[in-house]
Amino acid sequence: MDHVPGTNGCRRHPIWIVLLIIAFGVCTVLPTPTGAETVRIEERLCEAAAAQAAAVTGIPQDVLTAISVLSTSPPHDTSPMAWPWTVTVQGELTRFPSRDAAARFLNSTLSSGEEALKSGCFQVDLSRHASGFRDAVHSLDPKANAIYAARLLVELYREKGSWDLAAGIYHSRSVAIARAYTARFRALREGTDVPPPTSPGSTSRQIGAMMASTFDPSPPDPGAPGSFTSNVSLQTQDLLSALCFP
Repeated sequence: MDHVPGTNGCRRHPIWIVLLIIAFGVCTVLPTPTGAETVRIEERLCEAAAAQAAAVTGIPQDVLTAISVLSTSPPHDTSPMAWPWTVTVQGELTRFPSRDAAARFLNSTLSSGEEALKSGCFQVDLSRHASGFRDAVHSLDPKANAIYAARLLVELYREKGSWDLAAGIYHSRSVAIARAYTARFRALREGTDVPPPTSPGSTSRQIGAMMASTFDPSPPDPGAPGSFTSNVSLQTQDLLSALCFP
């Protein structure tokens, strides 16, 4: 073996090769998540985003969690669960198996001229709040969606002085619709049976197997009501697992 001066006979390698070897070792050691494990990770994305937003804004976590669960679950679901890759068009709620599938649908729907869209963990109304995101696909990001929803809820709480009333108006300015939503919201917070909506409203489509994916939002405007700067991330194990997907 050729001697390399100053290395005691060991050849120096570029740092990127060393990092690549380390990364390969990590991905080799970590088990590839099964379909069920991937679903469990994605089921927690909205909850994690709600917890992060609650921690820095002072909004009760159960307020944000309940809104996310009700916003992204089929209206007659007896076991509602928040799902990040949810898009609603003209009242029809669709839960997609992945961010990419939801993004394709979102872009295709917007290209067709449709504007009555809600997206993400908190079903932010893009017809009114699209300017709060870099683009429509960015609104699907759990953290970005939670940040924007928290801003809106802070303003609504200041207006009404009650999280119950703020949640109802967040859903709809129609008094009757907001009142029915508030009843479901309160029941979910209190852990009692969630009453069904007063009318069928939206329908839903449950789609296939689920793949884990997430991306970081751009920093919020520091001057906006309820805004915050946060260095949040998924738990280390979940993030490494996501990075090691084939």
